[in-house]
Amino acid sequence: MLRMRLTRVGSKKRPAYRVIVADSRAPRDGRHVDIVGQYDPMTKPSTVNIDVERAVKWLRNGAQPSDRVRVLLRHSGVLKAHEEARLADKRSRKESAEPTPVRAAKQAAGAASDAARGAFKVIVKGATRAAGAVADVAEDTAGAISDSAARRSRTRAAGAGAAKGSAKSAGKRAKSATKTAGAATKRAAKSTSAAKSAEKTAARKAAAKSGKTAKSE
Repeated sequence: MLRMRLTRVGSKKRPAYRVIVADSRAPRDGRHVDIVGQYDPMTKPSTVNIDVERAVKWLRNGAQPSDRVRVLLRHSGVLKAHEEARLADKRSRKESAEPTPVRAAKQAAGAASDAARGAFKVIVKGATRAAGAVADVAEDTAGAISDSAARRSRTRAAGAGAAKGSAKSAGKRAKSATKTAGAATKRAAKSTSAAKSAEKTAARKAAAKSGKTAKSE
């Protein structure tokens, strides 16, 4: 039976090991079939180099790892790769053992499932794009409505300002007209009083002249 174990190399007080595949009856440092890695416990951290493909190949051929080598294989990911390969072989054997119609039906079902998933992705992408377009249109419409409302508000404010300005201007003009009318009334009153005074003066002069004329006669 083949055994996957360590064999010591290195110098005195500086041990290093190789991970080898050898016959279980061979001595520790005897002949080996293959070398699948190295292990150096003197470095910090310890150095482990394992050829995963070769180790998996020997495990599939029935080589049994020792306890220490099993730990090294676990840390190197060899045992996980070996388990995945074993499950893949099991699935392939199961599929090859199935009748041809069953295998064809499974393949057709898988293809139909893939096609359905692809169609679903396309539909989802189309719906997402349509929703984005609708959202953009709604946003543009809302922006246009807001701008229109703002313009109407500015127009109303401008109209109110213009009306207020017109009212102020009309008030000023009315005040000016009232002042002008008052001044004209005052001037007319002065003219009237001057005319009355002139009339009285002329009457007095005429009376005085007529009195002189009567005395002379």
